[in-house]
Amino acid sequence: LVTSCQMVSLANGQMVIDPVGSECAASTSDMVVAYLPSCNQVTYIQACGDWDVHAFKETADVCINGCRKMLPILRQGLVQAKGGQ
Repeated sequence: LVTSCQMVSLANGQMVIDPVGSECAASTSDMVVAYLPSCNQVTYIQACGDWDVHAFKETADVCINGCRKMLPILRQGLVQAKGGQ
């Protein structure tokens, strides 16, 4: 399974993970990360806006951790959709 996560930076400096539409519209920069948890590999990064090296790495790490947290939820959903437990 591939998981993905988005994080945006708002004008007030606040960072929001998996933002709603209005937060995306108000963002000054954003990042999307797709991740293969089973292989521990980032498969895609898209970043828009101004990023320094520290902020880029920190935001990517937060997104990767968000992707890792989603894996068990996705697995459970697939099992339930298949009629399992």
